Amino acid sequence: MIHGQLGPAAAAPFSEQILLAFNGQVDIRAAYTWSRDMIINFLCSVVVSPVHFGAPVADGAKLADICREIRELSAPVGTEYRSPDARLNPPHHILRKFNPRWNSQHCRGISKFKLRKHKHDRIPYWSPTDLLGLFISTPGIAPQGATKRNFYLPLTAMYGQWCNQLLDTIHKPAMYSCLWVPGADKFFLGASLGGCVLKDNLVGSWPLPVKRGRYWLVGGDPVTLSGWSFNKKPEIYQTIGNCAETYPIVHLLRNGLDVNNQNVHGLALRKKALKAAQYEDTLSGNFWTRVADPCENCEFLIELHGGDLQNFYRFAGSAGAPA
Repeated sequence: MIHGQLGPAAAAPFSEQILLAFNGQVDIRAAYTWSRDMIINFLCSVVVSPVHFGAPVADGAKLADICREIRELSAPVGTEYRSPDARLNPPHHILRKFNPRWNSQHCRGISKFKLRKHKHDRIPYWSPTDLLGLFISTPGIAPQGATKRNFYLPLTAMYGQWCNQLLDTIHKPAMYSCLWVPGADKFFLGASLGGCVLKDNLVGSWPLPVKRGRYWLVGGDPVTLSGWSFNKKPEIYQTIGNCAETYPIVHLLRNGLDVNNQNVHGLALRKKALKAAQYEDTLSGNFWTRVADPCENCEFLIELHGGDLQNFYRFAGSAGAPA
């Protein structure tokens, strides 16, 4: 337990009353500033006492597995990040195994690694950022009265800052996302692709299987029948599945909670917001001005699964913001 860190932060010149997370145990403003060690200690505390933090007893073993997997893939010394197997160099955050076809002298078109996967609820994971989103979302119950402004945006900012603490400086995610269901109090967090070394001379075509893995999280017949694929997508600059909304869409739209998908809401937050030393709630501040509309890939996936795009636009749910 991180004594003295979970309660309300010291008085600050902000106007919004941010709700507490994890069954009323975590002040999000304070948690936004936590160090890597504090974050890991907190995850371990949840594993030890899941009910205290809002998770069912039955999820204890799952949370323990996710916590271990996050630690193994995290900087600076995670055993899957900085593997004792020299063939898995350079260190980075994607779960991988060595490709015996690799030839460092002729690496064009060959990946040094093959993608390995953890599975939770039959959904594959291989990145600490995505596993962290799963861990935070597993208790999955938002406090009563939660809105975009008083809970989901600050929670997304906290999640993004925690991801930054767990990763090295190479290729941190560009976006962070949260999808939620008002009234049902269900939410899910996700990040765009990050933590992957991209230099061809070091890893060959390794980014390709990683991007394909993310595509197949949301790909399949519905996408193909709509005229799109891994190589053909609505958004020119990135493949389907690269976005921060990928895992949240899988959990809350594609896999189908017992809710109307038209009621699912969402937001996306740019990484530049996380340069702020503390969370700001003003609508003209660092965070609200870096909330983004969904890209074309996300618009396609949201509508494909019966979502309402109006619930995902930048100013939806932000009273007082421009229309």
